[in-house]
Amino acid sequence: MAHRIHRIIFFFALLFGCARMSYVRAAVYSGTCGANATWSLNTQTAILVISGTGAIDDYTNTNQIPWYSYRSSIIGVSISNGITRIGQATCYNCFNLTSVSMGTGVTSIGTSAFYGCSKLPSITIGNQVTTIEQSAFYNCSALKSITIPPSVTSIGTSAFVGCWAMESVYITDLAAWCHINFSSNTSSPFYRNTRSDVAHGGGNLYVNGTKVTTLRIPDGITEIPHRAFFGFMGITSIQFNQVTTIGNHAFAACHGLTSLTFPEGVTAINYNTFGNCSQLQTIYLPASLTTFGDYVWWNCDALTDIYVSWTENIPSLSTSITDKYPQSDITLHVPCGTIPLYKEAMRWWSYTIVDETVASGTCGADGDNLTWNLCDGTLTISGTGAMVHYWAYEDIPWWNYRGSIQRIVIEEGVTTIGNHAFVQCSNLTSVSLPNTLTAISVLAFGHCTSLPTLVIPSSVTFMAGMFIHNTPSLTDVYVSWTGDAVPDMPADIHPHDASQKRLHIPCGQAGAYVAKGWNTKFTFIYEGGPYTITGNAADAATGNVTITPAP
Repeated sequence: MAHRIHRIIFFFALLFGCARMSYVRAAVYSGTCGANATWSLNTQTAILVISGTGAIDDYTNTNQIPWYSYRSSIIGVSISNGITRIGQATCYNCFNLTSVSMGTGVTSIGTSAFYGCSKLPSITIGNQVTTIEQSAFYNCSALKSITIPPSVTSIGTSAFVGCWAMESVYITDLAAWCHINFSSNTSSPFYRNTRSDVAHGGGNLYVNGTKVTTLRIPDGITEIPHRAFFGFMGITSIQFNQVTTIGNHAFAACHGLTSLTFPEGVTAINYNTFGNCSQLQTIYLPASLTTFGDYVWWNCDALTDIYVSWTENIPSLSTSITDKYPQSDITLHVPCGTIPLYKEAMRWWSYTIVDETVASGTCGADGDNLTWNLCDGTLTISGTGAMVHYWAYEDIPWWNYRGSIQRIVIEEGVTTIGNHAFVQCSNLTSVSLPNTLTAISVLAFGHCTSLPTLVIPSSVTFMAGMFIHNTPSLTDVYVSWTGDAVPDMPADIHPHDASQKRLHIPCGQAGAYVAKGWNTKFTFIYEGGPYTITGNAADAATGNVTITPAP
Protein backbone atom coordinates (compact mmCIF):
# COMPACT_ATOMS: atom_id res chain seq x y z
CA MET A 1 0.00 0.00 0.00
CA ALA A 2 2.77 2.41 0.92
CA HIS A 3 4.58 1.73 -2.39
CA ARG A 4 1.39 2.47 -4.31
CA ILE A 5 0.93 5.81 -2.52
CA HIS A 6 4.54 6.77 -3.37
CA ARG A 7 3.95 5.96 -7.07
CA ILE A 8 0.83 8.14 -7.11
CA ILE A 9 2.63 11.09 -5.48
CA PHE A 10 5.53 10.74 -7.99
CA PHE A 11 3.09 10.69 -10.91
CA PHE A 12 1.39 13.95 -9.87
CA ALA A 13 4.73 15.62 -9.14
CA LEU A 14 5.95 14.73 -12.61
CA LEU A 15 2.69 15.94 -14.14
CA PHE A 16 2.78 19.37 -12.42
CA GLY A 17 6.53 19.76 -13.06
CA CYS A 18 6.01 19.29 -16.80
CA ALA A 19 3.21 21.80 -16.75
CA ARG A 20 5.45 24.34 -14.95
CA MET A 21 8.32 23.79 -17.41
CA SER A 22 6.03 24.55 -20.33
CA TYR A 23 4.74 27.69 -18.54
CA VAL A 24 8.16 29.34 -18.10
CA ARG A 25 9.22 28.75 -21.68
CA ALA A 26 11.74 31.52 -22.61
CA ALA A 27 10.67 34.46 -24.73
CA VAL A 28 13.04 36.79 -26.61
CA TYR A 29 12.14 40.34 -27.41
CA SER A 30 14.28 42.62 -29.58
CA GLY A 31 14.39 45.78 -31.65
CA THR A 32 16.36 48.93 -32.39
CA CYS A 33 17.37 51.55 -29.81
CA GLY A 34 19.60 53.85 -31.81
CA ALA A 35 20.81 54.66 -35.30
CA ASN A 36 23.20 51.72 -35.14
CA ALA A 37 22.17 50.08 -31.89
CA THR A 38 19.89 47.10 -31.22
CA TRP A 39 18.49 45.43 -28.12
CA SER A 40 17.33 41.99 -27.06
CA LEU A 41 15.82 40.64 -23.88
CA ASN A 42 15.70 36.95 -23.05
CA THR A 43 13.11 36.48 -20.33
CA GLN A 44 14.80 33.31 -19.10
CA THR A 45 18.19 34.95 -18.49
CA ALA A 46 16.52 38.28 -17.65
CA ILE A 47 19.49 40.10 -19.27
CA LEU A 48 18.94 43.13 -21.48
CA VAL A 49 21.67 43.10 -24.14
CA ILE A 50 22.41 46.27 -26.09
CA SER A 51 24.71 45.87 -29.11
CA GLY A 52 26.02 47.82 -32.04
CA THR A 53 27.79 51.15 -32.28
CA GLY A 54 27.16 54.75 -31.35
CA ALA A 55 24.61 56.17 -28.93
CA ILE A 56 21.51 54.67 -27.38
CA ASP A 57 18.52 56.88 -28.07
CA ASP A 58 17.47 59.49 -25.48
CA TYR A 59 13.95 58.80 -24.17
CA THR A 60 11.90 61.68 -22.80
CA ASN A 61 8.79 59.59 -22.16
CA THR A 62 8.44 56.07 -20.77
CA ASN A 63 6.22 55.15 -23.74
CA GLN A 64 9.28 55.59 -25.95
CA ILE A 65 11.44 53.06 -24.05
CA PRO A 66 11.19 49.78 -26.07
CA TRP A 67 11.62 47.45 -23.09
CA TYR A 68 9.77 49.53 -20.49
CA SER A 69 6.84 47.11 -20.22
CA TYR A 70 9.32 44.28 -19.43
CA ARG A 71 11.37 46.29 -16.90
CA SER A 72 10.24 44.24 -13.88
CA SER A 73 11.85 41.12 -15.35
CA ILE A 74 15.24 42.74 -16.10
CA ILE A 75 17.90 41.78 -13.55
CA GLY A 76 21.00 42.55 -15.66
CA VAL A 77 22.13 44.87 -18.46
CA SER A 78 25.00 44.15 -20.83
CA ILE A 79 26.22 47.02 -23.02
CA SER A 80 28.66 46.17 -25.82
CA ASN A 81 32.00 47.91 -26.39
CA GLY A 82 30.75 49.70 -29.49
CA ILE A 83 28.12 51.73 -27.64
CA THR A 84 29.33 55.27 -26.86
CA ARG A 85 26.42 56.72 -24.91
CA ILE A 86 23.88 55.34 -22.47
CA GLY A 87 20.90 57.46 -23.41
CA GLN A 88 18.46 59.36 -21.27
CA ALA A 89 16.19 57.09 -19.18
CA THR A 90 17.74 53.92 -20.66
CA CYS A 91 17.08 51.87 -17.50
CA TYR A 92 14.45 54.12 -15.99
CA ASN A 93 12.66 52.38 -13.09
CA CYS A 94 14.23 48.97 -13.73
CA PHE A 95 13.62 48.28 -10.06
CA ASN A 96 14.87 44.65 -10.12
CA LEU A 97 18.15 45.45 -11.86
CA THR A 98 21.13 44.13 -9.86
CA SER A 99 24.06 44.22 -12.31
CA VAL A 100 25.34 46.37 -15.18
CA SER A 101 28.15 45.46 -17.57
CA MET A 102 29.27 48.70 -19.23
CA GLY A 103 31.28 48.50 -22.45
CA THR A 104 34.66 50.16 -22.71
CA GLY A 105 33.45 52.55 -25.43
CA VAL A 106 30.89 54.37 -23.26
CA THR A 107 31.81 58.05 -22.83
CA SER A 108 28.60 59.49 -21.37
CA ILE A 109 25.76 58.41 -19.11
CA GLY A 110 22.57 60.30 -19.85
CA THR A 111 20.05 62.03 -17.63
CA SER A 112 18.10 59.59 -15.42
CA ALA A 113 19.78 56.66 -17.19
CA PHE A 114 19.51 54.44 -14.09
CA TYR A 115 16.81 56.42 -12.27
CA GLY A 116 14.98 54.30 -9.69
CA CYS A 117 17.14 51.16 -10.04
CA SER A 118 16.59 50.55 -6.36
CA LYS A 119 18.25 47.12 -6.14
CA LEU A 120 21.48 48.00 -7.95
CA PRO A 121 24.25 47.49 -5.32
CA SER A 122 27.26 48.62 -7.37
CA ILE A 123 28.40 49.76 -10.77
CA THR A 124 31.76 50.21 -12.49
CA ILE A 125 32.00 53.39 -14.53
CA GLY A 126 34.39 52.89 -17.43
CA ASN A 127 37.61 54.83 -17.81
CA GLN A 128 36.35 56.41 -21.04
CA VAL A 129 33.33 58.07 -19.41
CA THR A 130 33.64 61.85 -19.36
CA THR A 131 30.09 62.89 -18.47
CA ILE A 132 27.58 61.71 -15.88
CA GLU A 133 24.42 63.71 -16.42
CA GLN A 134 21.90 64.90 -13.85
CA SER A 135 19.90 62.34 -11.88
CA ALA A 136 21.77 59.52 -13.65
CA PHE A 137 21.56 57.26 -10.57
CA TYR A 138 18.71 59.02 -8.79
CA ASN A 139 17.10 56.86 -6.09
CA CYS A 140 19.46 53.92 -6.56
CA SER A 141 18.83 53.27 -2.91
CA ALA A 142 20.91 50.05 -2.69
CA LEU A 143 24.03 51.60 -4.26
CA LYS A 144 26.77 51.45 -1.62
CA SER A 145 29.81 52.81 -3.43
CA ILE A 146 30.78 54.58 -6.60
CA THR A 147 34.16 55.13 -8.24
CA ILE A 148 34.64 58.33 -10.24
CA PRO A 149 37.41 57.66 -12.81
CA PRO A 150 39.87 60.41 -13.82
CA SER A 151 38.27 60.63 -17.27
CA VAL A 152 35.10 62.22 -15.84
CA THR A 153 34.98 65.98 -16.46
CA SER A 154 31.34 66.70 -15.63
CA ILE A 155 28.92 65.37 -13.01
CA GLY A 156 25.31 66.49 -13.24
CA THR A 157 23.17 67.91 -10.49
CA SER A 158 21.67 65.28 -8.19
CA ALA A 159 23.38 62.46 -10.08
CA PHE A 160 23.37 60.28 -6.93
CA VAL A 161 20.47 61.80 -5.01
CA GLY A 162 18.53 59.27 -2.94
CA CYS A 163 21.35 56.74 -2.78
CA TRP A 164 20.55 56.11 0.88
CA ALA A 165 22.98 53.21 1.24
CA MET A 166 25.95 55.16 -0.14
CA GLU A 167 28.99 54.59 2.06
CA SER A 168 31.93 55.45 -0.17
CA VAL A 169 32.74 57.75 -3.06
CA TYR A 170 36.07 56.83 -4.63
CA ILE A 171 37.81 59.50 -6.67
CA THR A 172 41.25 59.64 -8.20
CA ASP A 173 42.07 63.34 -7.81
CA LEU A 174 40.25 65.43 -5.20
CA ALA A 175 41.45 68.73 -6.66
CA ALA A 176 40.25 67.83 -10.14
CA TRP A 177 36.97 66.52 -8.76
CA CYS A 178 36.37 69.79 -6.88
CA HIS A 179 36.99 71.76 -10.05
CA ILE A 180 34.64 69.52 -12.03
CA ASN A 181 31.92 69.54 -9.44
CA PHE A 182 32.13 73.25 -8.69
CA SER A 183 32.41 74.50 -12.25
CA SER A 184 29.66 72.40 -13.79
CA ASN A 185 26.95 72.34 -11.14
CA THR A 186 24.95 74.44 -8.76
CA SER A 187 24.05 71.42 -6.67
CA SER A 188 25.90 68.39 -5.41
CA PRO A 189 25.40 65.06 -7.19
CA PHE A 190 25.03 63.56 -3.69
CA TYR A 191 22.50 66.05 -2.24
CA ARG A 192 19.82 64.60 0.02
CA ASN A 193 21.59 61.32 0.68
CA THR A 194 20.52 61.81 4.26
CA ARG A 195 17.25 60.93 5.88
CA SER A 196 16.10 60.86 9.47
CA ASP A 197 17.05 57.24 10.11
CA VAL A 198 20.29 57.21 8.09
CA ALA A 199 23.19 59.20 9.49
CA HIS A 200 25.84 58.66 6.87
CA GLY A 201 24.35 60.69 4.02
CA GLY A 202 26.87 60.97 1.20
CA GLY A 203 29.17 58.60 3.07
CA ASN A 204 32.94 58.96 2.88
CA LEU A 205 35.24 60.38 0.26
CA TYR A 206 38.16 58.24 -0.86
CA VAL A 207 41.15 59.23 -2.96
CA ASN A 208 43.09 56.29 -4.35
CA GLY A 209 41.66 54.08 -1.62
CA THR A 210 42.46 56.47 1.25
CA LYS A 211 39.58 58.03 3.15
CA VAL A 212 39.56 61.83 3.02
CA THR A 213 39.32 63.38 6.48
CA THR A 214 40.90 66.76 5.75
CA LEU A 215 39.15 68.34 2.78
CA ARG A 216 41.39 70.86 1.00
CA ILE A 217 39.57 73.01 -1.52
CA PRO A 218 42.15 73.81 -4.24
CA ASP A 219 43.45 77.36 -4.61
CA GLY A 220 41.73 79.16 -7.45
CA ILE A 221 38.26 78.09 -6.33
CA THR A 222 36.43 81.08 -4.86
CA GLU A 223 32.91 79.71 -4.55
CA ILE A 224 31.68 76.46 -3.03
CA PRO A 225 28.27 75.84 -4.66
CA HIS A 226 25.07 74.62 -3.11
CA ARG A 227 25.21 71.13 -1.54
CA ALA A 228 28.77 70.50 -2.72
CA PHE A 229 29.71 68.19 0.18
CA PHE A 230 26.31 67.49 1.66
CA GLY A 231 26.41 64.49 3.99
CA PHE A 232 30.08 63.46 3.78
CA MET A 233 30.38 62.27 7.35
CA GLY A 234 34.07 61.27 7.18
CA ILE A 235 35.32 64.85 6.74
CA THR A 236 36.74 66.14 10.04
CA SER A 237 38.35 69.39 8.85
CA ILE A 238 38.10 71.76 5.88
CA GLN A 239 40.69 74.08 4.37
CA PHE A 240 39.57 76.61 1.75
CA ASN A 241 42.13 79.39 1.45
CA GLN A 242 40.70 81.41 -1.44
CA VAL A 243 36.96 80.80 -1.05
CA THR A 244 34.76 83.90 -0.71
CA THR A 245 31.24 82.45 -0.94
CA ILE A 246 29.78 79.23 0.48
CA GLY A 247 26.46 77.99 -0.91
CA ASN A 248 23.30 76.53 0.59
CA HIS A 249 23.76 73.19 2.38
CA ALA A 250 27.41 73.12 1.20
CA PHE A 251 28.61 71.13 4.25
CA ALA A 252 25.29 70.16 5.79
CA ALA A 253 25.20 66.81 7.60
CA CYS A 254 29.00 66.53 7.68
CA HIS A 255 28.81 64.81 11.03
CA GLY A 256 32.57 64.42 11.47
CA LEU A 257 33.29 68.17 11.63
CA THR A 258 34.18 69.41 15.12
CA SER A 259 35.84 72.75 14.32
CA LEU A 260 35.75 75.23 11.44
CA THR A 261 38.08 78.13 10.67
CA PHE A 262 36.95 80.43 7.88
CA PRO A 263 39.76 82.19 6.00
CA GLU A 264 39.86 85.97 5.69
CA GLY A 265 38.13 86.77 2.42
CA VAL A 266 34.91 84.79 2.93
CA THR A 267 32.06 87.27 2.52
CA ALA A 268 28.93 85.10 2.53
CA ILE A 269 27.64 81.96 4.25
CA ASN A 270 24.26 80.93 2.93
CA TYR A 271 21.18 78.91 3.85
CA ASN A 272 21.84 75.87 6.06
CA THR A 273 25.52 75.79 5.11
CA PHE A 274 26.45 73.72 8.17
CA GLY A 275 23.03 72.49 9.22
CA ASN A 276 22.96 69.10 10.97
CA CYS A 277 26.72 69.06 11.60
CA SER A 278 25.97 67.25 14.81
CA GLN A 279 29.53 67.24 16.23
CA LEU A 280 30.48 70.84 15.36
CA GLN A 281 31.72 72.55 18.51
CA THR A 282 33.85 75.58 17.54
CA ILE A 283 33.59 78.15 14.73
CA TYR A 284 36.07 80.92 13.83
CA LEU A 285 34.59 83.69 11.65
CA PRO A 286 36.64 86.29 9.70
CA ALA A 287 36.15 90.06 9.68
CA SER A 288 35.45 89.91 5.93
CA LEU A 289 32.16 88.06 6.49
CA THR A 290 29.16 90.32 5.85
CA THR A 291 26.23 88.00 5.04
CA PHE A 292 24.56 85.14 6.93
CA GLY A 293 21.70 83.03 5.58
CA ASP A 294 19.01 81.30 7.63
CA TYR A 295 19.64 78.03 9.49
CA VAL A 296 23.43 78.30 9.04
CA TRP A 297 24.16 76.13 12.07
CA TRP A 298 20.72 74.62 12.59
CA ASN A 299 20.69 71.33 14.54
CA CYS A 300 24.31 71.86 15.57
CA ASP A 301 23.60 70.91 19.16
CA ALA A 302 27.27 70.44 20.07
CA LEU A 303 28.15 74.06 19.17
CA THR A 304 29.63 75.82 22.22
CA ASP A 305 32.04 78.54 20.99
CA ILE A 306 32.06 81.12 18.18
CA TYR A 307 35.10 83.37 17.71
CA VAL A 308 34.63 86.68 15.82
CA SER A 309 36.88 89.64 15.00
CA TRP A 310 34.61 92.51 13.95
CA THR A 311 35.30 95.79 15.70
CA GLU A 312 32.68 97.72 13.70
CA ASN A 313 29.89 97.08 11.17
CA ILE A 314 28.88 93.84 12.88
CA PRO A 315 26.60 91.88 10.52
CA SER A 316 23.12 90.96 11.69
CA LEU A 317 21.92 87.41 12.29
CA SER A 318 18.53 86.01 11.41
CA THR A 319 16.25 84.68 14.13
CA SER A 320 16.58 81.18 12.67
CA ILE A 321 20.34 80.86 12.40
CA THR A 322 20.35 78.26 15.17
CA ASP A 323 17.77 76.29 17.10
CA LYS A 324 19.98 75.59 20.10
CA TYR A 325 18.21 76.48 23.34
CA PRO A 326 19.10 78.34 25.36
CA GLN A 327 21.33 80.23 22.95
CA SER A 328 23.27 81.52 25.94
CA ASP A 329 24.91 78.06 26.01
CA ILE A 330 26.93 79.33 23.03
CA THR A 331 29.86 81.55 24.05
CA LEU A 332 30.68 84.40 21.66
CA HIS A 333 34.35 85.42 21.87
CA VAL A 334 34.76 89.04 20.70
CA PRO A 335 37.73 91.44 20.38
CA CYS A 336 38.83 93.31 23.46
CA GLY A 337 36.59 96.16 24.50
CA THR A 338 33.81 95.39 22.00
CA ILE A 339 31.29 93.64 24.26
CA PRO A 340 28.93 96.67 24.22
CA LEU A 341 28.90 96.66 20.40
CA TYR A 342 27.85 93.00 20.25
CA LYS A 343 25.20 93.46 22.91
CA GLU A 344 23.60 96.04 20.62
CA ALA A 345 24.09 94.06 17.37
CA MET A 346 21.12 92.19 15.93
CA ARG A 347 20.70 88.67 17.46
CA TRP A 348 24.24 88.43 18.83
CA TRP A 349 22.96 89.52 22.24
CA SER A 350 21.36 86.11 22.81
CA TYR A 351 24.79 84.48 23.21
CA THR A 352 27.05 84.64 26.24
CA ILE A 353 29.51 87.34 25.15
CA VAL A 354 33.08 87.44 26.46
CA ASP A 355 36.09 89.31 25.17
CA GLU A 356 39.58 87.93 24.93
CA THR A 357 40.99 89.86 27.88
CA VAL A 358 43.79 87.84 29.44
CA ALA A 359 43.59 89.68 32.75
CA SER A 360 42.45 93.00 34.22
CA GLY A 361 42.38 94.96 37.47
CA THR A 362 43.18 98.29 39.12
CA CYS A 363 46.51 100.12 39.25
CA GLY A 364 45.73 103.61 40.56
CA ALA A 365 47.48 105.45 43.38
CA ASP A 366 44.02 106.05 44.83
CA GLY A 367 42.82 102.50 44.23
CA ASP A 368 40.41 102.19 41.35
CA ASN A 369 41.09 105.59 39.79
CA LEU A 370 43.02 103.65 37.14
CA THR A 371 42.21 100.28 35.62
CA TRP A 372 44.18 97.98 33.35
CA ASN A 373 43.43 95.13 30.99
CA LEU A 374 45.62 92.89 28.88
CA CYS A 375 44.15 91.67 25.63
CA ASP A 376 45.76 90.30 22.48
CA GLY A 377 49.20 91.48 23.56
CA THR A 378 48.04 95.04 24.36
CA LEU A 379 48.17 96.39 27.92
CA THR A 380 45.79 99.33 28.28
CA ILE A 381 45.80 101.73 31.25
CA SER A 382 42.61 103.82 31.63
CA GLY A 383 41.19 106.33 34.08
CA THR A 384 42.24 109.59 35.71
CA GLY A 385 45.25 110.43 37.88
CA ALA A 386 48.48 108.73 38.94
CA MET A 387 49.55 105.10 38.90
CA VAL A 388 50.69 103.40 42.05
CA HIS A 389 54.46 102.99 42.61
CA TYR A 390 55.67 99.38 42.71
CA TRP A 391 58.76 98.60 44.76
CA ALA A 392 58.65 94.81 44.54
CA TYR A 393 58.36 93.28 41.08
CA GLU A 394 55.87 90.66 42.24
CA ASP A 395 53.50 93.46 43.26
CA ILE A 396 53.17 94.64 39.65
CA PRO A 397 49.71 93.32 38.68
CA TRP A 398 50.73 92.26 35.15
CA TRP A 399 54.15 90.92 36.19
CA ASN A 400 53.27 87.32 35.35
CA TYR A 401 52.17 88.39 31.86
CA ARG A 402 55.14 90.65 31.07
CA GLY A 403 56.47 88.31 28.38
CA SER A 404 53.22 88.51 26.38
CA ILE A 405 52.94 92.32 26.44
CA GLN A 406 53.74 93.71 22.99
CA ARG A 407 51.98 97.07 23.11
CA ILE A 408 51.24 99.54 25.90
CA VAL A 409 48.47 102.10 25.50
CA ILE A 410 48.12 104.69 28.27
CA GLU A 411 44.91 106.61 27.67
CA GLU A 412 44.17 110.30 28.19
CA GLY A 413 43.64 111.15 31.85
CA VAL A 414 46.61 109.23 33.26
CA THR A 415 49.15 111.64 34.83
CA THR A 416 51.96 109.48 36.23
CA ILE A 417 53.66 106.21 35.32
CA GLY A 418 54.67 104.51 38.56
CA ASN A 419 58.03 103.03 39.61
CA HIS A 420 59.01 99.83 37.77
CA ALA A 421 55.64 99.89 36.01
CA PHE A 422 56.70 98.07 32.84
CA VAL A 423 60.06 96.69 33.87
CA GLN A 424 61.24 93.58 32.01
CA CYS A 425 58.50 93.66 29.39
CA SER A 426 61.03 92.09 27.07
CA ASN A 427 58.72 91.76 24.03
CA LEU A 428 57.36 95.29 24.20
CA THR A 429 57.67 97.01 20.79
CA SER A 430 55.18 99.91 20.96
CA VAL A 431 54.24 102.53 23.57
CA SER A 432 51.52 105.19 23.30
CA LEU A 433 51.62 107.96 25.95
CA PRO A 434 48.85 110.57 26.52
CA ASN A 435 49.11 114.35 26.54
CA THR A 436 47.94 114.34 30.17
CA LEU A 437 51.09 112.56 31.34
CA THR A 438 53.40 114.68 33.52
CA ALA A 439 55.81 112.21 35.17
CA ILE A 440 57.64 108.98 34.30
CA SER A 441 59.09 107.24 37.34
CA VAL A 442 62.25 105.22 37.98
CA LEU A 443 62.84 102.18 35.76
CA ALA A 444 59.38 102.62 34.25
CA PHE A 445 60.65 101.08 30.99
CA GLY A 446 63.76 99.46 32.41
CA HIS A 447 64.97 96.28 30.69
CA CYS A 448 62.40 96.58 27.87
CA THR A 449 64.96 95.09 25.54
CA SER A 450 62.84 95.01 22.34
CA LEU A 451 61.46 98.57 22.44
CA PRO A 452 62.72 100.45 19.30
CA THR A 453 61.21 103.93 19.71
CA LEU A 454 59.63 106.13 22.38
CA VAL A 455 57.59 109.31 21.88
CA ILE A 456 57.49 111.50 25.02
CA PRO A 457 54.70 114.12 24.96
CA SER A 458 55.53 117.73 25.81
CA SER A 459 53.26 117.51 28.89
CA VAL A 460 55.93 115.41 30.68
CA THR A 461 58.00 117.62 33.00
CA PHE A 462 59.75 114.98 35.08
CA MET A 463 61.60 111.75 34.26
CA ALA A 464 63.26 109.78 37.01
CA GLY A 465 66.72 108.24 36.69
CA MET A 466 67.09 105.09 34.61
CA PHE A 467 63.52 105.26 33.30
CA ILE A 468 64.85 103.69 30.06
CA HIS A 469 67.69 101.75 31.67
CA ASN A 470 69.08 98.80 29.67
CA THR A 471 67.02 99.25 26.49
CA PRO A 472 69.53 98.24 23.80
CA SER A 473 66.95 98.24 20.96
CA LEU A 474 65.80 101.79 21.75
CA THR A 475 67.51 103.87 19.07
CA ASP A 476 65.10 106.81 18.67
CA VAL A 477 63.45 109.02 21.30
CA TYR A 478 61.10 111.73 20.04
CA VAL A 479 60.48 114.88 22.13
CA SER A 480 58.90 118.27 21.45
CA TRP A 481 59.86 120.56 24.32
CA THR A 482 61.05 124.04 23.40
CA GLY A 483 62.87 126.86 25.21
CA ASP A 484 62.62 126.91 28.98
CA ALA A 485 60.19 123.96 28.98
CA VAL A 486 63.03 121.54 28.17
CA PRO A 487 63.51 119.46 31.38
CA ASP A 488 66.82 118.30 32.80
CA MET A 489 68.13 115.06 31.39
CA PRO A 490 67.60 112.31 33.99
CA ALA A 491 70.67 110.80 35.60
CA ASP A 492 71.88 107.39 34.37
CA ILE A 493 69.40 107.45 31.57
CA HIS A 494 71.13 104.77 29.52
CA PRO A 495 74.62 104.00 30.78
CA HIS A 496 75.10 100.85 28.66
CA ASP A 497 74.18 102.03 25.17
CA ALA A 498 74.27 105.85 25.12
CA SER A 499 76.00 106.19 21.76
CA GLN A 500 73.25 104.25 19.96
CA LYS A 501 70.37 106.56 20.91
CA ARG A 502 69.15 109.48 18.84
CA LEU A 503 67.07 112.30 20.29
CA HIS A 504 64.70 113.88 17.79
CA ILE A 505 64.26 117.52 18.84
CA PRO A 506 62.53 120.54 17.27
CA CYS A 507 64.77 122.35 14.82
CA GLY A 508 66.42 125.45 16.28
CA GLN A 509 66.25 124.17 19.87
CA ALA A 510 69.71 122.60 20.15
CA GLY A 511 70.92 125.25 22.58
CA ALA A 512 68.08 124.59 25.01
CA TYR A 513 68.78 120.84 25.01
CA VAL A 514 72.56 121.34 25.37
CA ALA A 515 71.92 123.55 28.38
CA LYS A 516 70.02 120.72 30.08
CA GLY A 517 72.68 118.10 29.35
CA TRP A 518 70.87 116.02 26.72
CA ASN A 519 73.81 116.17 24.33
CA THR A 520 75.98 114.17 26.75
CA LYS A 521 73.99 111.02 26.12
CA PHE A 522 72.19 111.51 22.81
CA THR A 523 72.92 112.36 19.20
CA PHE A 524 70.59 115.14 18.07
CA ILE A 525 68.34 114.71 15.05
CA TYR A 526 66.52 117.89 14.04
CA GLU A 527 62.84 117.71 13.14
CA GLY A 528 61.27 120.41 10.92
CA GLY A 529 62.63 123.76 9.61
CA PRO A 530 64.10 126.30 9.27
CA TYR A 531 66.70 125.16 6.73
CA THR A 532 69.82 126.75 5.33
CA ILE A 533 69.90 126.66 1.53
CA THR A 534 73.16 127.18 -0.35
CA GLY A 535 73.64 127.04 -4.10
CA ASN A 536 76.34 127.08 -6.74
CA ALA A 537 75.11 129.43 -9.48
CA ALA A 538 78.22 129.33 -11.66
CA ASP A 539 76.25 127.36 -14.20
CA ALA A 540 72.58 128.21 -13.92
CA ALA A 541 71.59 125.19 -15.95
CA THR A 542 73.39 122.62 -13.79
CA GLY A 543 73.95 124.49 -10.52
CA ASN A 544 74.02 122.53 -7.25
CA VAL A 545 71.72 123.24 -4.30
CA THR A 546 72.41 121.90 -0.79
CA ILE A 547 69.76 121.97 1.95
CA THR A 548 70.83 121.46 5.55
CA PRO A 549 68.82 121.80 8.76
CA ALA A 550 69.89 124.65 10.99
CA PRO A 551 70.73 123.72 14.60
